[in-house]
Amino acid sequence: MSQALEEVMTMWSGHSLFAVPMHNVLSITQETRDLHCLAFKGDAAVGVTPYRDIPVNVVDLAKLSGFASVTEEKLHLVEMLKQREQDHIFWINELEKAIINDQTFAYPRDAHNCQFGQWCQSYKTEDEELYLALTDLSGPHDRLHGLADELLTLSQAGHKEQALAQLQEQRDSTLKELNHLLRRAATHIQNSIRSVYLFLTLDGNSPCIAILADEIASVEVVGDNAPVSIESMGIPQKQTSLKFIRGYIHLKSDKDCLLIDVESLGAHNNLSETTLKTG
Repeated sequence: MSQALEEVMTMWSGHSLFAVPMHNVLSITQETRDLHCLAFKGDAAVGVTPYRDIPVNVVDLAKLSGFASVTEEKLHLVEMLKQREQDHIFWINELEKAIINDQTFAYPRDAHNCQFGQWCQSYKTEDEELYLALTDLSGPHDRLHGLADELLTLSQAGHKEQALAQLQEQRDSTLKELNHLLRRAATHIQNSIRSVYLFLTLDGNSPCIAILADEIASVEVVGDNAPVSIESMGIPQKQTSLKFIRGYIHLKSDKDCLLIDVESLGAHNNLSETTLKTG
């Protein structure tokens, strides 16, 4: 007989809130453990990690549900900001070559037309610290791109050495400031990643599977209403990627989430009887 559903642990995966019964939660760790060979085929499979010498399959809750995780989105942003830093180093180097060789400068002169400028105009975030960091970037970014017209005009007027001296000065000031702010934004995003492994159990002692989630939200008291099944909501389970969902649940904190069927999810694991060998 299954235990009564009284409390659940909620977690974010992608932009959706999920829950598991507290009596199924064995342990939580930050996503810093080593992962080993894939234990089963499928896009959601992450690998195998040990829990007290027991090998446990790890599945990515976001991929299992059919969407990208917030962690993936943040890692993509970090890599993008690193690339934009290299882009602007390349940009000023090309401007220097154009001045030295009296060549046409073929790269964006308007800050709003480069890849980073276009991204900044379209990107929206609710992270206030990240928003402020990106806002601070606009000043040095505009100044850097403004150098092209200014220095090329100066060089074409016969003041090439003066133009190159000013370019070097701006490389040591404006470009350095811009890259510092890009790294600050990337570091903030990296530090905001709180992905975890949630080890689940059916018997209260041994792990049956682990799920990778973006962030633990809270422990919640279950409301008076039982979970509403996916089918009763008119969503045939066989037509969704959410076959491991027990139902939709409303909590006493007035939050809504999807309740995970741990027994169904745990059926993926078939390694609990062996010992993980990492050597």
